[in-house]
Formats: sequence, structure tokens, C-alpha cells
Amino acid sequence: MKKNLFLLLFCILLFSACNKKVEEKFNNQNIDKKYVQRWTIPDTESELKIKEDGTYLYGHPMWDGPFAFGKCLMKDGKLKVLYPDSIDINENNDSYKKHDLEVLFQNKDSIFLEYDSEYLDFNTIGCLRREDMIITTFYGEESPANKIYTRNGIKVKKLPKYSFIISSENMKLRDNPTMESNVMTFCHGWQYRNFPYDCVNGNVLWLKKDTNLLFKGYPVETIASTEIETEIDGISAPWYLILDSGGEEDFTHEFWVWGGYAELIQGDSYHYESSVEDKSAFINACIEHGIIKIEK
Repeated sequence: MKKNLFLLLFCILLFSACNKKVEEKFNNQNIDKKYVQRWTIPDTESELKIKEDGTYLYGHPMWDGPFAFGKCLMKDGKLKVLYPDSIDINENNDSYKKHDLEVLFQNKDSIFLEYDSEYLDFNTIGCLRREDMIITTFYGEESPANKIYTRNGIKVKKLPKYSFIISSENMKLRDNPTMESNVMTFCHGWQYRNFPYDCVNGNVLWLKKDTNLLFKGYPVETIASTEIETEIDGISAPWYLILDSGGEEDFTHEFWVWGGYAELIQGDSYHYESSVEDKSAFINACIEHGIIKIEK
């Protein structure tokens, strides 16, 4: 009896020691640096943040923050992401969290992710691959400009950083690069940034901010142009994907404008100082469309 008890205690101690060694080995795992990033999980609202210490966070990067926490380790050159140790989900109103958790951890299983250095898309170089999923990041090495990529199903040429267009006509903002696509109404932030107050003789009264036009003379950032040109009014030109926001705290919005009356300009920062002539044309367009009124 005592012999059996001694054997049982010995086995328990041996098991605990082995577990401790495994835990120490796990804690000392060196996560390959190419995995240590913030990864955007497709078809979810969430990011997977891999940390150097072998832990991860999973959740929305801004709204509620991470809601799942766990460990990961390198195994056979791949990253094994274990099912979360801790999950913070309110069963009543956290439907997106439950969905996002199931997308990444199907059937509550751990997953294996493999880094693919050959992958290239509009934003970055490299991705993580699961058997049925490609996981990309906005925080890695930026892919080269002046190449053709497929972005949201559209073949586009990626333009260099700090590219701008200035139009000589008021151009409609559209949600896709076709004349048949929807015209977009936009609440612009000109009042707070980029408005050329230095060219106005008097006080500017803001009457409205909504517009469905890119006003002539206004420099706006563009990140891509369509590979295929469209002919309008006898002019053949690409469409430009432009970025702008409605103010200091507003998210950036994307719009398409046809480039037949636009000049493509390369700047050296996110602010482009346009000419006095372009500033005057922009101010007059704002007046004509009831955006502003000038009191002298």
C-alpha cells in the first residue's frame, strides 16, 4: 500500500516537474519577428496582435479593444496560436465578438499560421496563411508604387506617396470608377483644414458642408488610378481614387473622380500648397455652390 502511495506521489511530482519544464520552454519561445505585428482578420471587425513574449490580443483596435487573450508559440517554422485563455464576451450584445472568434478559431481549435514572404498586395508585402485564409497587415513593409494591383476587385496602379490631383472643373464624387456608379455626398472638413483663408478678403461664413463634388482648384490626395482609361467628352483618362475627411476627428473617406480635367502632382508631404490661381478657383467654387459666404 505504502509502495503504491509512494509511486503515486512520485508520478505526481514527475508530472508537475515536466509541466513546469514545458511551461518554462513555452515562456522562453522566441516568436519570429515577422509574425510580431497587428494582423487584420478578413470578414471580421478584429485584429490579431502578436507580441514578442509569445502572447496575443484579439479584438477591435478602436471600439472595445481586445476581447480575447492567449498564447502562441513557434512549431516547425509555423506560428501555433492557441485557443484563448481568457475571453471577455457579453452574451447579450457582443454578437460581432462571437462571430469574429469563430472566424479565427473554427470549432474552438488552435490554429497554425505560416508566413508567406512572396505575397504582395496593394498595401503591403507578406501575409499569414491559414489553410482557408489569407491574413494581411497595414503595418508591415509597404508594397512598391507604380505597379498594377487588384484592389477591391478593380485593377489599379498604385501611386507614389504624397500624390495629389487638382481639377480644373468641378467633378462628381462616385463610389466606383464608372459614370453609372452612385454619386456620393460628402460632409467636408474644409472649414477646419486646408481652406485658403489667406486668399480671402473678408470674413468667411460657412453655410453648409455637404457636397457631391470635388471642387476645382482644390488639391486632394490620391492613392491609385485605374489601369483602364475611360473616354468622356473626347478625352481619355483614368479614374483617381482620392482620400479626404470631414474634419480633424473624422475617418478618411474614399471617392472616385474621373481624371480628364485633373492634373496629377507629386508632393513631398501630406499637405500640398497650391497656387494662388488654384486657391482663388476653389474659393469661387465654394461661393457658387453655397458652401460659403464672404462678408467684407
